[in-house]
Amino acid sequence: MYAGLDEWSANEQKVIDRLNLRHTSSRKLYGDSNAILKWIADEDIKQLAVHLDVDAILPGRFPPILFNKPGTDKTILSGVPRGRLEPEHVVRLLRDVSAACEIVGMAITEYISWDAIETRKLLSQLPLV
Repeated sequence: MYAGLDEWSANEQKVIDRLNLRHTSSRKLYGDSNAILKWIADEDIKQLAVHLDVDAILPGRFPPILFNKPGTDKTILSGVPRGRLEPEHVVRLLRDVSAACEIVGMAITEYISWDAIETRKLLSQLPLV
């Protein structure tokens, strides 16, 4: 299941088709988690591993993602779709899923701590050690 996925490439579509993956748009997750909860119930899922790609979150609402790289304009990676979920949507969805089944693992991907990178760059220029 792809949750919050609105656009994908032709190659990604081939994988979706080949694996017969279900998906639900970010729009369907704005108000509730019903599309995902229905999938969990339909498939009788008891345990679930989650892949949380933080790029699914609106760039303006979650700074540590690729699209917010310091020193770049907002057209960075202009051909790559931006996330449309609010952080609150993601939190609600994960809470609802954990109430419906056991989350046995979670990968959090596409997280880039720009602040830490910029701080490291700054500190590396200082005569500290």
